[in-house]
Amino acid sequence: MASAGVRFGCLFAALTLATEARAGDEDFSAGATLRAETTGRGDRDLLVLGALRRAGTTLSLGYGQAAGRDAPERHALLASLSQEIVEVREEPLEVEIETRLAPDQAGVARREIQASARWSGLGTGFQFRTTDASAARLVAMGFSLEASRTFGGFSTGVGASVFDLNLRAPRAANPWGRFSRRTLDWAERWSVCASLGAREGPLAAELSASLGSPPAAPITQQVELKVEAKFLRAVLAAKAGFLALPAGPAPSLGAEVRLEP
Repeated sequence: MASAGVRFGCLFAALTLATEARAGDEDFSAGATLRAETTGRGDRDLLVLGALRRAGTTLSLGYGQAAGRDAPERHALLASLSQEIVEVREEPLEVEIETRLAPDQAGVARREIQASARWSGLGTGFQFRTTDASAARLVAMGFSLEASRTFGGFSTGVGASVFDLNLRAPRAANPWGRFSRRTLDWAERWSVCASLGAREGPLAAELSASLGSPPAAPITQQVELKVEAKFLRAVLAAKAGFLALPAGPAPSLGAEVRLEP
């Protein structure tokens, strides 16, 4: 699931360091993630995340950092709890709650909570967030749906989200653009995405495309190709694509290293 919405950004660099620990319990494992991102608009994001997993429960705690072309560096705290609650037709039903809190910094504060459920390639989610910037405030609430299917070594997926957006801001020629550049909250009224993937042994590739409708702006598009290789629990990945913006296309590049708990 695209965090209850399709995020139009590109992964610039991602480095994941993780360790697996067992202390007399074969079901216990721990890991840590370090990830960096950039978008076609010049935004930069850093995420440091630690995870503990035991049986069907995963607890994650982390720190986030964001900056933009017209926005100063900001910091946030992140937490999530995922729980497999029951098996339905031999497939686990998993629910997850995620929170992100960025206290007031340079006159901008953001609070976000997401709840999602997944079962056998199907997923649904709910997201609520508030973003404050002095006299301006955005309240966003939305839902998302996704579905994926695997056929041998191939996989397909589709997803969609819809948001109710309420921006209270002083009158301006372009209130949405000014608000988004300052807060890095690039809101969308709706988004849709589709993907096609293939896997052969430890190697995998996925091609994805998405459309989104930001307020008071043309529809945006993104296309990405991602390739990855898995060695035991370690995953090395890279992706490249482009983000189509009103000012023209912007290239996207990314890399990731991950050790799954």
